[in-house]
Amino acid sequence: MAGTPMSAKRIGLNIKGRDYFKSVMAQGKYSISPPLTGKKSQRPIVVMSVPVRDAQDRVIGALAGIIDLGLPNFMDRLTDNRHGRTGETFLVTPQTRTIVSTSDKKRVMEVLPAPGVSPSIDSFMAGYEGNTVTVNPHGMEVLVSVKQIPIAGWYASVILASEETYAPINEVRRTVIFILTPLAGLLIAGLIWWMLRRQLAPLMEATSTLTALATSNQPHAPLPITRHDEVGALIGGFNHLLDTLAQRQHALQESKEKLQLMASVFTHASEVIMITAADGSIIDTNEAFTRITGYSRDEVRGKNPRLLNSGRQSAEFYLTMWMRLTTEGEWQGEIWNQRKNGEAYAAMLTISAVRDEAGKVGHYVALSSDISQLKAHEQQLEQIAHFDALTKLPNRRLLGDRMHQALIQAQRRGQPLALAFLDLDGFKAVNDQHGHDAGDHLLVEVAERMKLALREGDTLARLGGDEFVAVLLDVADIEVCDPMLNRLLAAAAKPVPFGDAMLQVSASMGVTFYPQVIDVEADQLLRQADQAMYRAKLTGKNRYQVFVPELPDGASSCEADNHDHAATEAQIS
Repeated sequence: MAGTPMSAKRIGLNIKGRDYFKSVMAQGKYSISPPLTGKKSQRPIVVMSVPVRDAQDRVIGALAGIIDLGLPNFMDRLTDNRHGRTGETFLVTPQTRTIVSTSDKKRVMEVLPAPGVSPSIDSFMAGYEGNTVTVNPHGMEVLVSVKQIPIAGWYASVILASEETYAPINEVRRTVIFILTPLAGLLIAGLIWWMLRRQLAPLMEATSTLTALATSNQPHAPLPITRHDEVGALIGGFNHLLDTLAQRQHALQESKEKLQLMASVFTHASEVIMITAADGSIIDTNEAFTRITGYSRDEVRGKNPRLLNSGRQSAEFYLTMWMRLTTEGEWQGEIWNQRKNGEAYAAMLTISAVRDEAGKVGHYVALSSDISQLKAHEQQLEQIAHFDALTKLPNRRLLGDRMHQALIQAQRRGQPLALAFLDLDGFKAVNDQHGHDAGDHLLVEVAERMKLALREGDTLARLGGDEFVAVLLDVADIEVCDPMLNRLLAAAAKPVPFGDAMLQVSASMGVTFYPQVIDVEADQLLRQADQAMYRAKLTGKNRYQVFVPELPDGASSCEADNHDHAATEAQIS
């Protein structure tokens, strides 16, 4: 807005980017800048600025004064004062470690050594006040007196060469030494004789006591302190040493007991514990490792844990494990290992990195437990959940999953499928005449024969009782699947020996195809095949019927067919 002295070139100059302006506007407080080079004058300056406020105490501007450090200014009243021949006064800003003003104008804007070069200068920058002797950047020993200037964040220092500072004291010292040295020698000799006589007696007494303690079997007891002088302090220090040694002995005993406990836990733990070096070589194992793997500790020491590799996991599996260990320091999961006798077993494994004080991996600790029985139990549960307990065929639940996948595959790859619903004819009579054991035996044999009649990839499931469902993949029409359907009927009708009896049933079967003109779901296909199966029973049993979906006029029907290809004309478009 304005300046003095007046300068037309400066009126209207935008200074919103200057630190002294931004600081005042942002904080609403005065600001004293560190030394800087003026953008217009290119000379060293310091800017002092204060906020300008309106009637509502809002900051609306800044009033700034610029001091040209190269020209005489009010700070010269301080720095022009010289002390002795070598004394100098400095004003320094710690913000930039720069000299603001000094007795020597050539040193204005000089930057002091970087942090770490001079500990004394670093302490001044950190706020130290007082006097100290140090070596300046020019290699001269100087006496420095420092005072902080909080209002500006600067400090003032007066520096005087040590040689000039201590010259009067050194002169007096030389005089005193010349005169008093002979007298001091005589006095010291007398004092030494007297002190030796006074001090050696209790020392000899303490030595005798220590010798007696060292040669006895009694617990170490503190020595009596009979005098409060250097000898008493020496004996007190020895008593303190005895107490410290006793505490360390107690701590060592506790550490020994802890180590024995840890060793016992390591040895008798039910889980496998393995300790390896950073390169993976085995250092130690516990008894559980030998019990579970069959390898003794001596057999595996120095070897790599890969000797337990069962081959069931890929190289990528172990690469991922190692990358997780190196990045996160821990890995946990299931793994298949191999015992010494070649038997594979499942293990739950946790590997942790042990780092030293510097953070470098020194060891790895692996904890594992044999979960083979758990995996076998899970497999049994899986078998129970998805397979029929009697025939070992897929049950209704697994059939639903496979039908869902088959429908998706049929849509994606354009491969039609057929669904056959079978119900055994005369099965109740077998149960009633020969008993349920005979009926179960018949179901097992018939299921096995029908399964062998299908192709690899087809599915035969038992819904319950004497009902079965077959999912036949990649069959476009009845002509393609007719041989398989007849093989199913023949397998069901083949006699089954049971003791002295010969058991025999037949099967009625309904067949439907997918896809159809109207989109259908898996449960609709089951209902269609079931509907066709009942039609086969009504028309004489031991045959199959094909479900015909709704025709364009809304009619629907089931076309009869039997196992000797009597009338196979149903094709799904």
